[in-house]
Amino acid sequence: MKKLFTFFFLLTALNVQSQIGNYNGKPRYNILAVREGNDTIGNIVLELYPTIAPKHVRNWDSLTAAKFFDSTAFHRVIPGFVIQGGDPNSKKGPRSTWGYGQPWQVEIPAEFNPISHQRSILSAARDANPNSANSQFFICVAAATNLDNNYTAYGKAVSGMNVVDNIVASTRDINDNPLQKIEMFVTRIADDTTKAIAANIIQPANNATGISGTYQFKWEAVPGAVIYELEISSDANFSTIDTFIRTNKLFVVVPSLKAGELQYYWRLQTNNGGYKKATEIRTFTTGTFPPNLILPTNNQVLMVNQVMFNWNGVASASSYKLQVATNPNFTLASIKIEEDSINANSIVKSLEPNKKHFWRVASEINGIAGAYSPAFAFTTGVAVGITSEENATISIYPNPASTELFVEGLENFDYKIYDRIGKLVLSGTSAGTAVNISDLEAGMYLLKTDKGVSRFVVE
Repeated sequence: MKKLFTFFFLLTALNVQSQIGNYNGKPRYNILAVREGNDTIGNIVLELYPTIAPKHVRNWDSLTAAKFFDSTAFHRVIPGFVIQGGDPNSKKGPRSTWGYGQPWQVEIPAEFNPISHQRSILSAARDANPNSANSQFFICVAAATNLDNNYTAYGKAVSGMNVVDNIVASTRDINDNPLQKIEMFVTRIADDTTKAIAANIIQPANNATGISGTYQFKWEAVPGAVIYELEISSDANFSTIDTFIRTNKLFVVVPSLKAGELQYYWRLQTNNGGYKKATEIRTFTTGTFPPNLILPTNNQVLMVNQVMFNWNGVASASSYKLQVATNPNFTLASIKIEEDSINANSIVKSLEPNKKHFWRVASEINGIAGAYSPAFAFTTGVAVGITSEENATISIYPNPASTELFVEGLENFDYKIYDRIGKLVLSGTSAGTAVNISDLEAGMYLLKTDKGVSRFVVE
């Protein structure tokens, strides 16, 4: 008899399911909660999100149409967490079986999404298998963000949270099962037909250039939006989607973007759970390639704390951005130097002595930094024979240089030149403003005068 009943129930449910699934926006359902068969607690109104978790919504709709939920119980109530119900065992089975479900129940594949498990969110209960959800569900009575991206949220309670609070406060046993049975009766009511509204884009501007995998796409909040969906394609018709990102935030970065001045088309969809609305299609071009780092070389140990940073130029770059940090991951707290719009292939910066640092450079186009170069590490020190006047820098040009070095504002001055390990390699008096460096080998050096010091590179 059990097998016949089971087969009949499944056949009926499948037949109903084939007729449902037509939504004019967000389908809504009323849950009437009754304690001990005659004490009406009240109504909870749910709205579901077919444009976010269509399989779970269709499953709920089919179960409602088959009156599957009617007389099932809220068998799990945990204050500060959730109320849970929807197990067929709770209709007439012994309490010890409530929450364990039946093997004949159809399982729904996970549809994890960016909806955060905040108070009033409806989500699918499951066991250790992510794809094991069936009829059981829970409603959050408080934030439960530890469930985010691990359980499928597919709707929310839009009214009746006072009823949910009443249920969760019920006297319960050691298994969190209310001592008095709380039954539910679920009916479908009128859909929420509210249309989605397109978002206003903050950045990037249309036809922007220099976009990298660290760039933030930003937009304004849209009333009623549940999540946002970013689509990026290499063709204007979006016949293929290169990148698809869903988020509940108002910004997103796209690490998959590659340097090389590649053109892409993109749009942002506002998803209110029942409808979507896209922005106009925009374009952007990725940034150029990052430069190759020269000095300090990787893992170099310096004798000074005034460091000359030098890199190869990139033909299409209009400027460069330098980052120096004490952490190889360049965390915000570890960044000691961050300077953009550098219109040269080198720059001198003072750093804390006897400290390991990491540095990288990105090419910029129209002020937007592209991808960063692989980072180099170096350790600062204290220069031999150089005192605190190291902080008094002088202006020199060109840098890098090859045969002569010129010092602004000085003429016929005495100088000393040290190599990167602090060894004196050249000294003398300048010929006017020029210092002859034609005998120096390629590398990084420090020029010292009685007016100050500065680092330079010999090519």
